[in-house]
Amino acid sequence: MRVNLSEIPGLLNTDSKGIDRLGLAPTQWWSEGLHGVRCGHSVTCTSPTSTTTVFPEPIGSAASFNDSLWFAVGDAIATEFRVFSNIGKGDLSIFSPNINIFRDGRWGRGQETPGEDPSLSSRYAVAYVRGMQGNRST
Repeated sequence: MRVNLSEIPGLLNTDSKGIDRLGLAPTQWWSEGLHGVRCGHSVTCTSPTSTTTVFPEPIGSAASFNDSLWFAVGDAIATEFRVFSNIGKGDLSIFSPNINIFRDGRWGRGQETPGEDPSLSSRYAVAYVRGMQGNRST
């Protein structure tokens, strides 16, 4: 079976419509975890008790130069995403971390990155992603 050309636009959005005849279920595959679980999109936070932890923006966290902190932040965010997933109120498709090298203030999204230092950004990304993946050594 093939996807018809007219079906492709419905799959290219974060609110993918799915294709019944191919067994592709509709899905919302966009979640943000830059500095905590973002409610909305693919995570449903519908009551006062379904709140999430909020951490400093990545550029602020990166200023700590603390790899273990970045690991802990990634671990906490991933744990909260897993909770929402396990109770059927979210998924595990997460846009994070943003490791673009921030060199031009006109971009306007520098706070979402660890900054302009490639070495620091790579250390940040490794620690954060390992935290999100979980500590496999224990």
